[in-house]
Amino acid sequence: MTIKRIGLSSVVLAASLALFAGQNGSRPVERLDPFSDWIVVKETAYGFLPPLRVSDASVDEGEWSKDGRFYVGLGKTDQGPVVVRYAVGTAKATTISLPAKGPVRDFKPIVGGLYVFCVGGTNYLFDANLQTFRAFEGTKNMEVSLPPRVWRDGRILISFAKVSESDSPDEDNRLLFELRPNGAILGPIKIPSDFFLYGVDGSILLGAIGPWVEHVRRWNGTEWVPAPDAKVYIVDTPSNPGEFVSEGLRDVRMDSGTRTTIGVIVYDGDDPPKKPSAGDLDRWSALPTEVVVSAPLSEKPRVSPTLNAVAYLQNGVLYIRPTIQVPVGDFRKALRERWKKELLNNVKEAGIALTVYAADYDDVFPDGFDFFNKLMPYVKNGDILSSFIYTFPGGESTNINDPAITELGYIPGPGGRAVVYADGHAKWIPDK
Repeated sequence: MTIKRIGLSSVVLAASLALFAGQNGSRPVERLDPFSDWIVVKETAYGFLPPLRVSDASVDEGEWSKDGRFYVGLGKTDQGPVVVRYAVGTAKATTISLPAKGPVRDFKPIVGGLYVFCVGGTNYLFDANLQTFRAFEGTKNMEVSLPPRVWRDGRILISFAKVSESDSPDEDNRLLFELRPNGAILGPIKIPSDFFLYGVDGSILLGAIGPWVEHVRRWNGTEWVPAPDAKVYIVDTPSNPGEFVSEGLRDVRMDSGTRTTIGVIVYDGDDPPKKPSAGDLDRWSALPTEVVVSAPLSEKPRVSPTLNAVAYLQNGVLYIRPTIQVPVGDFRKALRERWKKELLNNVKEAGIALTVYAADYDDVFPDGFDFFNKLMPYVKNGDILSSFIYTFPGGESTNINDPAITELGYIPGPGGRAVVYADGHAKWIPDK
């Protein structure tokens, strides 16, 4: 018997810049903070765009689809309970009525854009792409017992087990369904209690899990029969979708109840580095590994398995932050430009502080002695003075012949320095 492993293809990340350009201005990327709105995973930087309120319904909970294309949640409207379905790249979520009355015991994504909802004790298949519900007949008081298995041609096997008195699946009482790519649901077929690995060779197969696959049987339409020569294909399940997703995300955690960080594991086992303080000159060298959501949240934010968006609930309101992606090399270049811009702003502030100081002291600039304490009352952020190098010797401003070329001081930076002059202007001078 030959065993092959087939990995599920990853979903290409995408985000609609045009959508956000229309709602938030022409260049939304420029407003993203490099330390709180970006994360880096391997060779890609992901920028989380400003949040959108995507639904008017009150949403209690939700989950991303396994393919990362949809966020589906349970909501309420004036007409009653609904399913709230958001598709990445759109402006608004849609609402769909539940297929039956009664409590929703459980709902979960299974594979692709498919979910299983248990409403009023019966399980339903919800297709987020088609926005339709279909019943799994005979699954009263049952729940999904194993991760679905996906065949090479797109067919899906999914099993249900009776819920015991201990509120856990009863593995001795299971049913198997086959979902066809054309939308058909075949089954149910009763599964032998000692078989729980699915395969395919033109028809439904089972195999017992052990050191190797053995005891393979084929469903002949009425019963399970031995199939010792069958070829079995083992596929990655949604719970083990491959290197890209499994490496990606640390559990979201709450900080002080109002600040939530979305940490990303760049190297498995290492904690994300702490956010550098504003006074650290080398802070621009550290690549960001957290996205910060500052809001009172009713539950943890949900990050798409493909890193194309994050969803979070605030007082029942559903917000979505889609992402854009850029190569990490381009992101580093952008960081350097942002660094230069910040240094120019800081050196200008230092120049203004010197000018105001001189105005308070009969147009006399300070000398270098105790320079830091002299200028502290004239700046909003004292950190800029810790890296500012004062080069002017001091003295009366009337002795300056050409303020436009007279240097007051500078702040060193990446490949150059930000220089401020006596007339107040600043410019970047590259290293020679």
